[in-house]
Amino acid sequence: MEENQEFGLIGGAFKIMDGYKSYFRETDYETIKLLLLQNSYFHHPTCMIRASLVKKHDLYYDESYKYASDYDWKVKASSLFPATNINVPVLSYRMHTQQISARKQQEQSAFADQIRVKQLSFFRIEPTEIEIKLHLCFIKGIINDRFDEKLIHQWIGRLTEANRRTQYYSQKRLQDFLQAHRYRYIHQSKPAFIRGHGG
Repeated sequence: MEENQEFGLIGGAFKIMDGYKSYFRETDYETIKLLLLQNSYFHHPTCMIRASLVKKHDLYYDESYKYASDYDWKVKASSLFPATNINVPVLSYRMHTQQISARKQQEQSAFADQIRVKQLSFFRIEPTEIEIKLHLCFIKGIINDRFDEKLIHQWIGRLTEANRRTQYYSQKRLQDFLQAHRYRYIHQSKPAFIRGHGG
């Protein structure tokens, strides 16, 4: 933090205790903002933030989000100043059945969905109920027969056009991010024998 004054929030890589794999994180700020559309992304125990920015922006947990308040906190922080990750494991993490993410998974997911929808405000989009369901299925990769390729294409168009006006996200990175999602969503929704045709 001392050597990189431009960043207000940092996270880091981590590894699971009793395992050999390290989990690395994206370092590019513009890409991180996009990844936050999907999930909390930063591994919370690795995070550090400048106390001066917490005070300046009144950056405290919104407890109305209960089991996902840290997700909301990271989204707010990343909307106000640059954030990054250190790609060096700074934490050994123990997995166990009493973690909030394990015990309260369904409730945590419901609160996280509220935060995913809330981020549409960065596009200045006030979604309808059907658009909320479409966005959540698309961004989380959950296949829903109600949302075909045409609807997905229209939604991507709406997001990219809205961002052209707000300029909150890098337009090029947003288009790449959404098209990658579209590819995975469409191909995941096709029957296996079609996906596997031709080898």
